[in-house]
Amino acid sequence: RDASGFRKIAKKGESHSIAFLSKYPEDGFPPFVYLTGNGSMGRVGAGDRNVLREYCLKGGMLIADAGSPSFHHSFVQFVRQVFPDKPFIDLADDDVIFQVPNLFPDGAPAFWHHGGRRAKAIKHDGRIVLFYHPGDMNDAWKNPGFTDITPQMRDAAFNLGINLLSYSFTQWNDAVMRLRKCTRKPLATSVMQALPSGGWPACFGWLILFALLVCLPQADFSFAYSPGF
Repeated sequence: RDASGFRKIAKKGESHSIAFLSKYPEDGFPPFVYLTGNGSMGRVGAGDRNVLREYCLKGGMLIADAGSPSFHHSFVQFVRQVFPDKPFIDLADDDVIFQVPNLFPDGAPAFWHHGGRRAKAIKHDGRIVLFYHPGDMNDAWKNPGFTDITPQMRDAAFNLGINLLSYSFTQWNDAVMRLRKCTRKPLATSVMQALPSGGWPACFGWLILFALLVCLPQADFSFAYSPGF
């Protein structure tokens, strides 16, 4: 509430399956979806994998975060199934996603080490369509006292999240404008003008508070998506 400036905030999210991503209009899909968990993902069917792949390739972005070594190992296998034709790369420290609006000269901060120390990604036509953090950055987004996170780690986690949202909205805006083939004001400009006082930090808090939790069937992890604009 303090971060967003809104007086009323829903206490619970709405649950959906991955298949729900296919129900959005061609030019109205969410800028990003968020995936994390503490256990194995279990089996995700081919239909859901195809839906997620199509969403990412057309302009969406999957942000994933390992909550445990078990989740890390199952997620790596999942990525190979969703993107069998694309390498799962280590992101370079000087990648643009670590430059704007916050600078991370050494790449993504490590936090915990459930799956290594380096952020990884899938790219398509030069764009990051999947960003993976192996160290449970979402723990640092939770209320103080929930974990033994330090203030420095907490700030780094929020600033990294701001970069991820900035990148996903910018790429989404470009993709939607191509789909709409129109000349009106870019959507990201309208979004920036509509942000609560505080700019991207406030927007990040707003999106985290309003993220809709999506639990995939037969999988021990949570899946969230941002509302489209």
